[in-house]
Amino acid sequence: MPGFGSFEWLCKHAPLPQCNLFFSQLFNYNPGPRELLTLFPPTSPFFADYNVTVSSRAIDPNVLLAVQHAGTGIGENCSIPRINQGGSAGDAGFVAVSGLAFLLGIMLIFHAGRRKAAVARDEHRIFLGGFALLSALQAITMSSMLEQGSTTLVVFSSLHTAWIAAFSYVFIANALVSAQILEDGSLLSLAPLGIIVSLLFSGTLYISLSTGFHWNSVFFVTTSSPGELKNVPLFVLTVLWPTIAVFIYAALMIFVLIVKLHELGPTADPPLRIGAGMQCLAPQSAALMIFVLIVKLHELGPTALFSSALLVFAVAQLILLFASERVCNVSHRKVSAAFIWAIGNTVAVALLHATWDLITEDDWTDTFERY
Repeated sequence: MPGFGSFEWLCKHAPLPQCNLFFSQLFNYNPGPRELLTLFPPTSPFFADYNVTVSSRAIDPNVLLAVQHAGTGIGENCSIPRINQGGSAGDAGFVAVSGLAFLLGIMLIFHAGRRKAAVARDEHRIFLGGFALLSALQAITMSSMLEQGSTTLVVFSSLHTAWIAAFSYVFIANALVSAQILEDGSLLSLAPLGIIVSLLFSGTLYISLSTGFHWNSVFFVTTSSPGELKNVPLFVLTVLWPTIAVFIYAALMIFVLIVKLHELGPTADPPLRIGAGMQCLAPQSAALMIFVLIVKLHELGPTALFSSALLVFAVAQLILLFASERVCNVSHRKVSAAFIWAIGNTVAVALLHATWDLITEDDWTDTFERY
C-alpha cells in the first residue's frame, strides 16, 4: 500500500497538475515496462485499446498514440483525450469556467480597490489576484490542452504547483490582518507576505521542475515501484500544506467574526481587540463558534456567507477527488469533475469576498445598526 507522499491514488482519480510532472518523468527518462504500464495500464478502460504490454517500448506507435491522446492524470480509468485528438475538444467546460473565474477575480480586485478604508484591503486584493492567477494556470494544466510529457506542460504545471503552495500562505496572511494580529497594509504585513510567498514559490518551483525534468535523483520515483508516484516534498508543499493553511484561515476568520460581533456596537472603536476574542476562541470548536455567531450574537449576514463559502469549497474538493471518474463516464469523456470543482471554488471566493465586504464596512456604527 502506498505510503505518505504518494500521488498514486490522487493521479488515478483526479486531474491534478502534479500528475503531469510524474508523467514527464516516467515517460521521458529511460522508461521501462513498469513505467509504461503505470502510465497506460491495460486494466484501464481508457488505455486498454492502446494495448501497451510488458514488451512495449516508448518508441512503439501504439505507445506514442497513447501519449498523444492522454489527458491529465496517470492510469485513470476515464480520461478526457487531449484537444484535437480523436475529435476531442479537451475539457472545454472547465476552461470556460476557469476563464470566467479569472475575469471575476479581476473584477473583484477593482471592487475591493474602491473600499479605501477597509481592513486588509491590500491583502484581500492580493488574494483575489492570486485566485485569478490560479484560475488561468489551471485552465492550461488540468484541461487536456497540452501534450503529456511536453516541455511546455511541465513548465506550466510547475508554475501551477508552485503557486498553489505560495497562494496557501496568502490565505493565512489575509486572516492575520483581518484579525489585526498584523497591521493591514503596513510593511510588517506586506514584507513577510512577499518574503514567505517568494520562498514557497521558488522552493516548490524547483522541486516541481526537478520532478518533471529529472534534474536530480532526489525527486525521482523509485524504479522498483514507479506506480506509487512518491514524492514527499511535493506532497507536503502542494497537498498537505494547502490543507493546513485552509484550516488555519477558517479558524482565524471565525475568530474575526466572533471578535467583531462581540465588541461591535454604537460606541465601539473600529479596531478589533484581540484579547477578548482569544477568550472566546480558545475553548470552542468550529461548529460551536458558528453556533455562537448565529444563535447568541444574531449575526446571520457574514456568518451565513462565510459558512456557505467553507461548505461549498469543501464539497468542491470532495467532488474533484471522488466523482471525477463518474462524471467523465456519464459525459462520455466530454467533461470531468474539475468543471464542477472550478464552479465551487469560484462561488466560494465570491462568498468570501462578500463576507469581507460586510465585515469591513467603513461606517461601523451603521453596520451594527443594519444588522
